[in-house]
Amino acid sequence: MRYPKREITIRIKDPRLRKVRNEFRKLFWTAAEQKIMEFQRLIDSATASRSYWDSSDPLYTSLRYEDSLYHGEQEKLIIAQRDSITWCSHCYSFEKDMVFRPAHTIWWCTECSAKIPDIIP
Repeated sequence: MRYPKREITIRIKDPRLRKVRNEFRKLFWTAAEQKIMEFQRLIDSATASRSYWDSSDPLYTSLRYEDSLYHGEQEKLIIAQRDSITWCSHCYSFEKDMVFRPAHTIWWCTECSAKIPDIIP
């Protein structure tokens, strides 16, 4: 993932635009959570199916491969959700203006960013 080299602050002053931004953030978060849970159900299902087969059986190997694919996709979603601008990594707020600090490679709300000192990488 490529990160900006300087600090970026995203501020929205218009209350109507803030409401739209917040709704999009919640929508993204909800969609990601649903997809993560769907992958978890598939992983659980593959794990349960695998328990019925002998480890030397080709179907067992196939189910194990499928299981690892689901884990990989789930992990990608979790990382994308964690690193996104949708929420503050410190106070978990969805509704505040955000600041990206390259030294930390995460998004924080403006209030948390002001409280946390810069770390020189």
